[in-house]
Amino acid sequence: MMITSPYPAALHPSRAAPNCCYTPTPSEAYAVLGNWGLFLAAIESLMVLTTVAVFVHECHYLSACWPRRPLLYSSLALSVFPVTSVCALVATVFPRVHDATSSIIMLYLPFSLVMYFELIGCYAGGSEQLVQRLINEQMPLRGPPICCVLWCCPTPSFSKRRYAVLRVVVYQLFFIPLILITIIFVCTLTGIHEGDKMEATNASPYLMLLQAGSFLLGTYGFVIFVKLASRPLPPQLLLRRKFTVLHLHFTLTRLQLVAFKAAGLTGHLPCVPPVASMVTGVYLSSAMLMGQGFMVSTVSRYFFLHPQPNSTLLPHSPATARARASAAAATTATSTHVNSHPRSATVSPPRPQPSAHQASSRYLAAFTY
Repeated sequence: MMITSPYPAALHPSRAAPNCCYTPTPSEAYAVLGNWGLFLAAIESLMVLTTVAVFVHECHYLSACWPRRPLLYSSLALSVFPVTSVCALVATVFPRVHDATSSIIMLYLPFSLVMYFELIGCYAGGSEQLVQRLINEQMPLRGPPICCVLWCCPTPSFSKRRYAVLRVVVYQLFFIPLILITIIFVCTLTGIHEGDKMEATNASPYLMLLQAGSFLLGTYGFVIFVKLASRPLPPQLLLRRKFTVLHLHFTLTRLQLVAFKAAGLTGHLPCVPPVASMVTGVYLSSAMLMGQGFMVSTVSRYFFLHPQPNSTLLPHSPATARARASAAAATTATSTHVNSHPRSATVSPPRPQPSAHQASSRYLAAFTY
């Protein structure tokens, strides 16, 4: 009776040394991981479903409290957490599509920050109104990641031209990775870019430097903009905390993808054929991304879910319609009661009851502050 090996003959430990870059199929990975792999995949799937459920709840709450444009930008910014988790789960089940899922994650991370940039303008009633509020404000140049490098430079005043520069700096966070990923795809097809070899004749080192420069420049410009916008806008919007949550997820995800891929390519991670060292890095990175997406999405609820400052209900929201209907019913009942009984000398007006959004804002304030 012949026993068939679950992995190719070229990777059999008794015939050849393991290939640390071989990517197994799901059936080959299951032959090695067994039921433990299924158990871990079930837990990861549960975390992803919870992350998606949190996002759906956030969209439902925001749709009842905010107009259409802030709702759209908030939803696109918050969707980075379920998108990252779903891509990580797909890469875990199908490791051969890891490069495609990584590219999607690397593009969607800065896209969410760009959407948050537009959301800040919506908070002020539009970018033009925000610029008018910030005219002649002193721009805080000392901030991360440059920190105190520009301590001796004069502090410039904010203007429309400098706002245009900040806008370009923030938007390049998305367009530079998009251009670089396109260049990598074309260079890989033509043979100019050979994988991830860190050699002077390869394009990888130079592309990584461009990505690092884009990241530092975009982060610095965004920090300046958030500090400026938080001055005229109400503190209940929690602009800095929202930016901290989104940028923390952005930074940690980039670092994990790069670190685990480098560790896998250099063979520093366990290699159990046919699960190569690089695939082990994919599994570890995906598991951490799913856990990170679950935790950060849960924390983001306490910063993004709040009604409009100085206004608990909107003119065309469902909550407003219910409030108006209940107020009309209360008015009708009061008038009927007054008409059927003789009026007293002094009639005390009814005490206003707190709305559901006021109660929710107090509840969130207990966690936020």
